[in-house]
Amino acid sequence: MSPDTTLNQLELGLPPELIERICSCVGHPSDLLRLALACKAWKAAIIPRHIQLRHIRCDFRRKSLWRILISRPVLASFVRRLEIRPERQNESSIEATSLPTFLTDGSTDQVDDPVELSEEDIVTAMESLQAAVRYMCNLQRFYWDERDFPIPRQIWTPLLSEFGGANLEEFQVALVPWGSVESLNCALESIRKLSNLKAVSFAARSILVGLEIFWPIVNMLIRDCPGLEKLHLAPAVGPAGCQYLMGIYARATWPNLTHLTVESTPMLDAYRYADHEYWQPIFTTFLKRHKKLQHIALPFGLLNIAEGIRFASIESTDTDNIAKVDGVEENFSYGTADNLRHLSRLSFHDDDELSLEIIQTAGRTLRTLRVACDSLNIVKTLVEHAPGLEELYFDRCPIKHRGCMTYEKKAAEPFYEALKGLQRLARLGGIPIQGAPRLRQFEQVISRLAEIKSLKYVEIIDHANSDSMYSPTKWVILQRNQDGNCVGCIDAPDQRAIRKSSHGETFWGFL
Repeated sequence: MSPDTTLNQLELGLPPELIERICSCVGHPSDLLRLALACKAWKAAIIPRHIQLRHIRCDFRRKSLWRILISRPVLASFVRRLEIRPERQNESSIEATSLPTFLTDGSTDQVDDPVELSEEDIVTAMESLQAAVRYMCNLQRFYWDERDFPIPRQIWTPLLSEFGGANLEEFQVALVPWGSVESLNCALESIRKLSNLKAVSFAARSILVGLEIFWPIVNMLIRDCPGLEKLHLAPAVGPAGCQYLMGIYARATWPNLTHLTVESTPMLDAYRYADHEYWQPIFTTFLKRHKKLQHIALPFGLLNIAEGIRFASIESTDTDNIAKVDGVEENFSYGTADNLRHLSRLSFHDDDELSLEIIQTAGRTLRTLRVACDSLNIVKTLVEHAPGLEELYFDRCPIKHRGCMTYEKKAAEPFYEALKGLQRLARLGGIPIQGAPRLRQFEQVISRLAEIKSLKYVEIIDHANSDSMYSPTKWVILQRNQDGNCVGCIDAPDQRAIRKSSHGETFWGFL
């Protein structure tokens, strides 16, 4: 790269004559020093404002923050991602106990304590948030789980209307049983104006709101959001809703759709088992129509893949309280071997014969696999059929309603024996494990895993001791340095240590 090319990149598009005039004003060494100090001062002034305000994750009752953004709309324009959720230590881009100094002009003003706010103050905070959102003209991602905060409809509706002028690309809202058609209509009107929308997540957590609230949203997405790339649906519906769902699949087309997640519910599971011949051809046609679809997370039955459809990842989202119907499993198929040879990510809740067959077929390309901790047959099958596996995620067993075998003293030995075979996976680099183990039963697991030469880390992902299911606590129990030596084999922290550890990023439900 020539010096002139480098200089042009640093000039930020300024005309050459202007650059030359600036250079002519800098002659003495003292001028150069002042220029360097000025650049340093500007860096200290500009970068924090962009970095700290680009992602705001905090309690909506922080009315001091909203008031500042209202009075200084230029700062509000820096916000790219807004997540309204309970605050946890070290998780917010805006500190939970005090505001950044550039927002308070160096004073020590403290932000409001949400616990101490009265009901009237909460209403005021919501109104302040609504006004602040109006100035977030560059907002790209918005997340609000209404289960965290029961928001009054008279305030929630005007808030949604403020998104009409934003350049939102991601929009995630979880609807709760008290949601109304009124608030939904407001959401629809707002989303219709978002031509850049690329990722949407909606959840209807009650059967009562399934048809009235959930389906109009999907209809709107079909009509007004042709550029959708990621879609996460969590319907709570009965048989009538399932028929409506199939109607949507029959006509929906998003040419750029790459990620699809549909969560399962008891009624949805029961209905699809009862009438699988009706919906299977419809859903298969839907999959074929979306040529760019690469990552799917669906209920087990919907994972039937017709010949010619190829995916990079497949995940089952079956609920943990659904018992498989006898005689139904044999009707389901993941398609021909050609469909599975391109899989790189896979998720299972059980180690039935179908799961083992898929691994035997797709193992050569698998890079990431998520299985229950007691899926010993899968672990053994991996050694032979998935030599390129790089990450093995051990999950709790949701189907059988019991804890991880890793942590059950009586059942630990079979799991330890299965771990021996993992030493043959030459590319295995990471093992995340969900759940907080008792280290007395876990020491043998650590010692076994430490023998895997390629393994770079073992990480515990603990939802039980976290403040939110969306941001689990994470702590590393095994880590290697660049020389391959084990340097991070640590004891399990107590409750206080867990609370102080860092949290993971929010996930959308997409793979």
